[in-house]
Amino acid sequence: MSEKSGDTRSLSDRDRFWLKHHEAQVASGQTGKAYVAKHDLSLHAFYQGRKRLRSIGVLPPARTESAKTPGTSRAVRFAKVAVSAPRAEEPRLRIQLTNGIAMEWSGATEADAIVGLVERIRQLP
Repeated sequence: MSEKSGDTRSLSDRDRFWLKHHEAQVASGQTGKAYVAKHDLSLHAFYQGRKRLRSIGVLPPARTESAKTPGTSRAVRFAKVAVSAPRAEEPRLRIQLTNGIAMEWSGATEADAIVGLVERIRQLP
């Protein structure tokens, strides 16, 4: 069965050549790449010939991706995404005193407050 949709009487010899190969490729069930390799043709020239036949109306327009796979939607959708820097963990501080007492905290703390606290805890028995 031919995919021809236009009048082939006014085709050039080159157009007829590529139309013949296009129809043979479709009938063979092979991919274009496999067909041209078997017939020692240029893949680029084969596709360009087919493109020209479509542009002059001899072949129907190329099928879209969704037409090749019915029932699936290939619509591309975009979503706005905000990217932020990863949250750094708050600094964690641990002080182990010689009397066995350990202090641990996280977050920002004034240095004077830490020194005072350490001095008081160090005096504990």
